[in-house]
Amino acid sequence: MLKIGLTGGVGSGKSHIAKAFSILGVPVYNADEKAKQILNRDKNLQKKVEQFLGENIFDEKSVLQKRKLSNIIFNDKQKLKFINNLLHPHVWQDYEKWLALQNDTSYVLKESAILIETELYKKFDAIVLVTSPKELRIKRLLQSGRFNKKNILNIMKNQLPDKTKILYSDYIIVNNEKCLIIPQVLSLHEKFLHEI
Repeated sequence: MLKIGLTGGVGSGKSHIAKAFSILGVPVYNADEKAKQILNRDKNLQKKVEQFLGENIFDEKSVLQKRKLSNIIFNDKQKLKFINNLLHPHVWQDYEKWLALQNDTSYVLKESAILIETELYKKFDAIVLVTSPKELRIKRLLQSGRFNKKNILNIMKNQLPDKTKILYSDYIIVNNEKCLIIPQVLSLHEKFLHEI
């Protein structure tokens, strides 16, 4: 079974790409979603996060206020590093448990925005990078209504640019609203099915 990492900067559309692979029957692990779930259920982690950040970022039901956390960590590199270092071992452990349950599949995908930044790319058989022009990414994120432009630029500033990520990637999916996505996904799907 091949282990494929799927990455791309914020707003690149990697979640849509992951969904396309999922529709094809490929098991997909979403690291960002899992990190949020782990944080929402682990009281010890919540305590450590709030102690370090000095902020109440969980609501009265112990649910992470993601926007509030983003505003804090993407404005402070030390806080971002702390959160990443705290969460990533837990997410990786969860991923390995998930991986052990995947049977009868040629390959699996792990979707994560920071596979390269955290050097986790080294643990995969191949890395697929989703690229998209910066202005288009900003436009998409603004349209989603979840971010303002300042937040978006702060997040982008803390992620490696595509030209750097390309150096660590084996395959690229261009998501620029000109190139068709599905043929690119199908081409990689065929390749990964036959690379066992």
